[in-house]
Amino acid sequence: MGRQTDAGANRIRVQVLGTPTILGVPDGQHVRPQAMEFLVYLIVRGGSAYQHDILSDLLPEPAHRLATQRLHTYTYNLRQIFRSISGNNTHLRLRRHHYTLNTDAFDVDLWTMRDAITAAQHATSPAASTAALRHAISVYRGPLAANTGYL
Repeated sequence: MGRQTDAGANRIRVQVLGTPTILGVPDGQHVRPQAMEFLVYLIVRGGSAYQHDILSDLLPEPAHRLATQRLHTYTYNLRQIFRSISGNNTHLRLRRHHYTLNTDAFDVDLWTMRDAITAAQHATSPAASTAALRHAISVYRGPLAANTGYL
């Protein structure tokens, strides 16, 4: 449950259960819809994915070069948003065609729910299991990426 602890001012809060949202985006900043889809994709995959997987899953139609350019645009948009919220640029990394979220820098409802379910499964008492499941239920706001039409 390390992702839930030490919730500091620099953590980015993201909701992907229900309508996907990055909380705390300053007025005047625009999150591109495709950038949000990319972020949801990374979150569902646990915070990382290789470029070739992303391109085949999210951008299968454009030519490889155009798809890569679009992906870089979405990455740039997310980095701008993250920097405007937290003041640093360490949230999304690209190394050797591998995109990685710094999972310790995020507070994500899906991850919180998954961690709570895991805690319930490993609980040593019914009370602890019940408390963990109640916590999982408390963060649920609806289906993953509700009403978005994501592939």
